[in-house]
Amino acid sequence: MADMNVSLELTTETAETIAHAASRVGQDIPSFLQNYLNQTFYGEAVPRRSLDELLAPFRAQIEESGLTDPQLDALFTQARDGALANRPGNSQYSGIGSVR
Repeated sequence: MADMNVSLELTTETAETIAHAASRVGQDIPSFLQNYLNQTFYGEAVPRRSLDELLAPFRAQIEESGLTDPQLDALFTQARDGALANRPGNSQYSGIGSVR
């Protein structure tokens, strides 16, 4: 079968949802939709990005920020402790396991 081009009229909400989903996985919209359709109709696995590819933007931001490893460790420890303290049932979170 020859390639097929399709034109669709989508609501703004649907178009934005598709654009957001494509962006989350680092694909342009045509590639995202092609992969989605292939997976839906043929069960083909959608190409996944490696952990290095997923973390590259985050690593670049950290590098640009100038944070040292100890500062980054402290930031993550503080965020983890705060998240655990705010969980239901953890009102008396003692900070066990945190490095201070």
